[in-house]
Order: sequence, then C-alpha cells, then structure tokens
Amino acid sequence: INAEYMGDLIPAERAMASHTDNSSTRLSLGLEQVGDDRGLQQTLLTDGHAGEAVIPATMFDSVVNLLNVVLGAGILGLPAAVAAVGYVPAFLLFIIACVTSAAGLYLIQESARVAVDEFSIEPKDLTFRLIVQKSGVWLHFLPDLAILVKCQAVAISYGIILGDGFQISAGLFGWNEQVARKIGIAACVCVSIVIASLADVRKMSHGSKLSMFFIAMVSVTLFVVAGMHHDPVSTAAIVSPTHSTLKTFSVFIFAFTCHQMMLPVWAKLDNNCARRTVSVIAIAMSISFTVYVATSFAAYSYAGSKVASNVLLSLPKNAFVDTLQLLVSFKFMLAIPFQLFPFAQSLCALVIPENASESTTTWLRTLFVIIAGSVVIATDMFVTDLGIVFAFIGSLLSTVLSYVIPAACWLSLQQPVWSLNILSVVLLLWAIVPPVLLILYYAL
Repeated sequence: INAEYMGDLIPAERAMASHTDNSSTRLSLGLEQVGDDRGLQQTLLTDGHAGEAVIPATMFDSVVNLLNVVLGAGILGLPAAVAAVGYVPAFLLFIIACVTSAAGLYLIQESARVAVDEFSIEPKDLTFRLIVQKSGVWLHFLPDLAILVKCQAVAISYGIILGDGFQISAGLFGWNEQVARKIGIAACVCVSIVIASLADVRKMSHGSKLSMFFIAMVSVTLFVVAGMHHDPVSTAAIVSPTHSTLKTFSVFIFAFTCHQMMLPVWAKLDNNCARRTVSVIAIAMSISFTVYVATSFAAYSYAGSKVASNVLLSLPKNAFVDTLQLLVSFKFMLAIPFQLFPFAQSLCALVIPENASESTTTWLRTLFVIIAGSVVIATDMFVTDLGIVFAFIGSLLSTVLSYVIPAACWLSLQQPVWSLNILSVVLLLWAIVPPVLLILYYAL
C-alpha cells in the first residue's frame, strides 16, 4: 500500500501485527478516496483461520481476464461478417464497436467507484443489480435478466461450434457427419451440465488458459491457410454491401462484449484508480481490435464471399484442420459451464427469496443448470447457422449488456457529471440501432 495515500488507514505492519496477536480476528483495511479520480487503495484481507492475504490482481492479470471474455466465439463468426460488407466498411464497424464497448466499460467502472463511496459497499460484493437497486430504480431485475438470456444464447452458440467440430472431424473416424454432430453435441453438453452442477466454475482456471491457447491456435491457422492457399473463384472486395449487411453490425457488437466481467476485474485490480482501470480497458480493447481485424481479414482474403458463418468450416479439408476443429470443440465443451453457471445464478437471484435456505438454493441452481443445458441440446439439434445466433445475441442481448446496463447504472446514481450523463444518453440511443437493423433484415 502506497504510504503517501494512507491517510487515517491502519498501516499494513500494524494490521498484520494485530492479526498475529489475535488470529481469530478478520482484519480489513478500509477503502479510501485518492486524488481527483477517486482511486481506491488496494484492500488487504486476511483470513481469520488461515492468516493468508488476498493478493490483488495486477494490470496484466486484469487485461488477461478481460481478454479471456472478449476473445472467444466471435473470432469464428467475424470473417463472415466482414464478407457481408467488405474491407473498408468492416474496418469502420470494428472501430465503432470497439469504441462504444470501451465507453460502456468506462461507465461501469465510474458507476462502481461512486456506488462504493455512496452506499458503503465492499467492491467484491458489488453487482449491477445492487447498484441499480440501491439507487431506488425499479428496473433492478434487468441486469440479471440480460445476463441470464445472454448466457443461454452464448451456450447455444457454443453448442453449434461443438456440432461443427464433430461434423468436420467425423471423417477421421469414418462416422456419418450428421450423426456425429448430434451425438457430439448431446454428449459434450451433458458433460458440461455435470461440471456446472458439481464444480464451482468460479475456481476453475483451466477454462481461461484453454481459451487463450485455442484462440492463438485458430489465429495462427487462419494466417497460415491465408498465406498458403487462395480460392480464385471467391474474391474479396473493398466494399460489398448485401442484404445480410443489415444484421452484420450486431456480430461486431457481440465480439467486443465483456461488460459482465468489468465489475470483478475492477474490484480485484491493485490500486484501482481511474487511470489504471482506463489503461486496462484501453489495452484489452486494443488487443482485441488488432486480433479481430487481422484474423477476420486474413480469413476473408482466403475464402472471399464463400466464407462460412463458422470460419473453420471454410478451411481446407485435411487431418490437421479436422484435429484442430475437434480440439476446439472440447475447448468449448469446457467453456459451456461458464455460461450455464451464471445463467443459474441469475435465475436464482430473480426467483428465489433472499431468506431461502442454502440447500434450497443449491438444488434449484442445479435444476436450472440442467434446464439450461437441455435447452442447448434441443436447440442445437436443429439450429446450425452460427451467424443467426451471433446476430440475435449481438442485436438484442449484447446491446443491453454493452450499452443499456452501463448507462442505466450511471444515470441511476444521479451524479452531476454532464459529460458522462451525455455519454450515457448517447449509448442508450445507440442501443436502438442494432435491433432495428435486425428487424429490417427479416422484414425486407
């Protein structure tokens, strides 16, 4: 802890000495405002039984945590989105989606800063629902509802990727493609249900590591294939507007959505002042922008207008690509529990009374996980177009998480910061655009 900003806080040495004298006491150093940006000092927490300090996250850890959420299934669907509009419009859409998503993240961290100060809430206990509820706004159920529906939809998209993987790799084992697809989806989602029901997925670190590993593998594969192969029949275009352009923008928004992760990232960041938090946001968004543009443009240059909604379906058929797709499928099998668990948690928050017993909450959460997984299996038996799911998530759900909830949290706090108030209104108005375009796509 920086002694320059300690103020009336108990020095760390004295706190640890006090803890040594009375090991049954749980000590916590308070959170103090620092400077004009209301930065929060790191919190030193010691366990009364173990006596171990909880180590805050570094900026590097925080950036990686955001990237683990941003860089996901979107990398597989963006090449088709680029193909629907061409290089130049796609680049502009990447910029718009990245900047507006970063603005939403900035509003979230500002809202968290104010809420912790005004309502005396511990950062680790802060949720979107609590911010809105403490402000007296009746729409306090909206954050849980949005997260619930988005997690269900994202789990469905993961199931489609699972099916694509087993369909592509069926040739390795001489299986029928459609049979392999359906059996693979059912078996893998059942495993995901068991994991989400029996394990605390919040403590499972392998999911994040596997995500980054496979994103790197897919990125390298796209670059190698684009450099070694070219389909002369399918040409890439600078500008190529089509009817599907109307639903394309929502895919870009979906790709940059990570706002449900911002509160825990901010709460764990060491010395989470505004400057450091904004740096984390800027670095994570910049890396995501670079990876998305590079990989989607590389895939588009290879497959052109024939690029599939799941870019891996557009790669040449060989044993390496088949094996990669199968491995990616298992990666998403391990990712589905990270969608089923928060789905169940959000549904519990909506329907279970606060005075319910822990056993009741546990078995209901397990039931909700099973229901969500069953919906994934039933839907993915018939829905195979990843682009449709991405468009739905982006236009109706990602807009709520990226724009509506951050703006609602800030406006509900009623702060006299007009620049942020105007930004909130702009994001609310902008959130209307993607759903309108999707409606026009299906109406015309």
